[in-house]
Amino acid sequence: MVFKNKILYLLIFIIIYSCAPKQVEVVPQEPSKIIPNWLSGISNDSLFLYGVSKVENNSTVSSDSLARDKIVKMIKADFYMYLSKIDQNHDLNFSQSKELFWDDRRGKILQYISIYENYNDGKYQHSLARFDKGSYVNEFYEEFAKVDRLNLERMKSIDSVISVDNFKNIAEILNETVFHTGSNGLIAMNNKDSSVISSLKYIENYLNGINSRIQLKFDSKALNAMPLVNERRRINILAIDALTGKSIDGMWFNVMSAGHYNVDNYNDDLIITKKDGSVEYQVQAIGDEQNGYKLIFTISYKSILKSDFISLFRPRPERLSLSVIKNNPNIYFENTISNVDSLIKDSDAINAIRECFEAKYNGRFTRKKDKSTISLTFEITTVENSDKISKIYPNFVHSSGALVLTDNWTQKNIYSQNIFESSGSDFNSVEKAGINSLKNLAKVVTSKICS
Repeated sequence: MVFKNKILYLLIFIIIYSCAPKQVEVVPQEPSKIIPNWLSGISNDSLFLYGVSKVENNSTVSSDSLARDKIVKMIKADFYMYLSKIDQNHDLNFSQSKELFWDDRRGKILQYISIYENYNDGKYQHSLARFDKGSYVNEFYEEFAKVDRLNLERMKSIDSVISVDNFKNIAEILNETVFHTGSNGLIAMNNKDSSVISSLKYIENYLNGINSRIQLKFDSKALNAMPLVNERRRINILAIDALTGKSIDGMWFNVMSAGHYNVDNYNDDLIITKKDGSVEYQVQAIGDEQNGYKLIFTISYKSILKSDFISLFRPRPERLSLSVIKNNPNIYFENTISNVDSLIKDSDAINAIRECFEAKYNGRFTRKKDKSTISLTFEITTVENSDKISKIYPNFVHSSGALVLTDNWTQKNIYSQNIFESSGSDFNSVEKAGINSLKNLAKVVTSKICS
């Protein structure tokens, strides 16, 4: 009986449990993503510049890098536009150096660009980068404030003497100031920019002032009168302050082939003056494919100031030219005498030129042009006084000469010079006056050029 009751209770429990409502398990839904409002772009504000980019999820390109690059390109365009305005307003030439400026500026800018936010929509990876203008400007001007204080001290120590110490101070002002030109980053100009430009204009005025005083010349009267030498010759050059007459030590010169002369085996040189303002230079040999070339000696402000930014000021340094011919040249002599009797085939002036090249340059003259290495043209022009005032006044004839050397291999002009004018007179004959004029011209050639 007891067993039957237990079974009855169990059946009643099963019936009641099966009729009770079942608990349904609810699976929670994923929260919907909030889509950022910067995906299609965001405007710059007073504190930040922004860059937005996106790439496909399987792309090998970094979305973060693209976002940073957009900011960098924006600042670069603004920076170049700013430099262009300075070019126009202050006559400072940034065009040749702007890449150097930008490389330095870019390194500073990248320190203040960060990735502010990322977002992935399932297909694309989005990045938002921003440039912290405020922090950048604060550090930028803090650095320049130190430079500006040092510049004022350096300017006070610069005097009127052309010296290594003054050049050192100028170099420090230039190389430390120039990178602070324009805070840029789409930031308005202010008095800091004006201070930078003022320092650069100070350097320009200094260089223009001393440039007009520096005089270059050869340590030889004959070479100054006729700057022509044989190859491998040693020469001395002097740097002198035209204002004080004192020599200038520590002056760097570039030595380079002039114009479009592609000189065989020739390398440009850099030389510096000694304490006495002089420097010795050995002229290089001439290659097999040429018979002569031209050299230019010019002051190297780039080397003096140890700076690539000298082009900012468009300097026009003093130049000294020198023509070089081979040893023992074979010379073909072409000469013309205008406005004189054609019977005068050989004048004293022409003979003086021939003797000059034989004695000074070991020249050998030939009548066959195809056997010569250089051609020497000496063109003499004479002009007579057409109106004789009276019989008590003689006939006057004025003579002048132009000397030209041409490389017969390259057909290039190696050397040219106008010779000083001279005059001659005779009471009875214009022809004799012309002969006397040519004799006097020969004396000029001998004393001024071939001495």
